[in-house]
Amino acid sequence: MNRDTAPDGPHDRDPADAALTAALARALSCLLPGQPPFPPAGALGLEAGILAEPRFAGAARAVLDAAPDLEQLSDAAAETRLRQIETAQPALFGAFVVAAYSAYYTHPAVLAAIEAQTGYRAGPPQPGGYQLDPFDVEMLAVPAARAAGWRDPREEGA
Repeated sequence: MNRDTAPDGPHDRDPADAALTAALARALSCLLPGQPPFPPAGALGLEAGILAEPRFAGAARAVLDAAPDLEQLSDAAAETRLRQIETAQPALFGAFVVAAYSAYYTHPAVLAAIEAQTGYRAGPPQPGGYQLDPFDVEMLAVPAARAAGWRDPREEGA
């Protein structure tokens, strides 16, 4: 492999790389360990989606590059390593947390757990969500009767 095509860091490899996905699963489980009925994040297969999403892949890879031995560490040591990264690079770690939470809280198993715990449908309100009351046009009567809150530049100087 020549220098032009060589990866820059240990985690600049193909997203299908088993070591990369295993390291990311470990990091995700440290962030979101789960507690019944919520599954641990590392058990949901979120890794490929995070690595395929341009908004998330860079932060995930950078965190893993900063902790290349994460898989070999005990649970406590892995959490400590991630806290060190958070302290040293808060913006990077914040982006990683957004990636993890975005993937986790949109996974069907987590949405099902939310529904089971709360009794509320864990989905978007529209379309196909909660029924809305029919729109009442009379609600617009008061604002429609007000004078414009701006000047029309076409009318200036006329």
